[in-house]
Amino acid sequence: MDAIILAAGNGSRFFNQISISTGENKKPVSLIPKGLIQVAKDFRPPYCKRDTILGILVETLVQGGIDHVYIATGYKQERIESYAKRCLSDLPVTTVPPDPSLDYRKGPLYTLSGILAYLSDEKIFDRENFDKIIMIAPSDLIIDRKAIWHLAGPAGRGMMSSRSKMHVLVDDRKDEETKSNIDNYTTLKSLIPSKFHELFEKTLLQCPIVPIMAIHLNILLEASRYTTKGFSLFSEFLRAWIKDNINTSHEFKTNLNLCRVSRLGEHFKWIDVDTPAALDLK
Repeated sequence: MDAIILAAGNGSRFFNQISISTGENKKPVSLIPKGLIQVAKDFRPPYCKRDTILGILVETLVQGGIDHVYIATGYKQERIESYAKRCLSDLPVTTVPPDPSLDYRKGPLYTLSGILAYLSDEKIFDRENFDKIIMIAPSDLIIDRKAIWHLAGPAGRGMMSSRSKMHVLVDDRKDEETKSNIDNYTTLKSLIPSKFHELFEKTLLQCPIVPIMAIHLNILLEASRYTTKGFSLFSEFLRAWIKDNINTSHEFKTNLNLCRVSRLGEHFKWIDVDTPAALDLK
């Protein structure tokens, strides 16, 4: 299984928070992509040699069973390309420039559409034994490699042999931190159209989705079409695709086994570095 990291954004929300906390009135400008921010040792997995958000994520993906990582760049792309050459050269990583015909600034779905077009043009999808399931991750995620192994290892690949089209991780921990941050995350309820809610436990529907998924290529290739419909966020695209293409609960559950949901539990830790507070930065 290959992975795509969406690393085109300028981290405006993150740097806005820094501006607020320091009392600055001017509009904050990031000198580096957010993924290249260094992470304190307390927040780094013990098995990682790298100390940036992006470096930790790439290393985690590879150690979790990913065959190759493609990084979709955009804002300050030369900084990410330089970092990859200097610090990730021993890992199976390729940086991909932004598609000039798609404005990555409009949202992650545009970034995804651009890199999928690049991979198609490069005949990556035509490789022998290419896994049609691709992992999609944002560049600001720190997560345990065991969670990646759950999606990309033998168990995850076995799941795909049953022809599931999506594999989603939800955070079902009951700790206060998870409960207090639930409003900041997409829940399973907001991803799955309401007509299919009956297929899931009510408590599961309320759980936050971990922002990393394994998705079938046939669904991902629809991304560019949905940008023309005004969609810019990945989760909104997936919800719309399900609504447009799956008509009955029988199709969802039996014929396609469309969406497999795995509970994160206490064993897989993760941090969505959406604000400086996530890393105790000021």
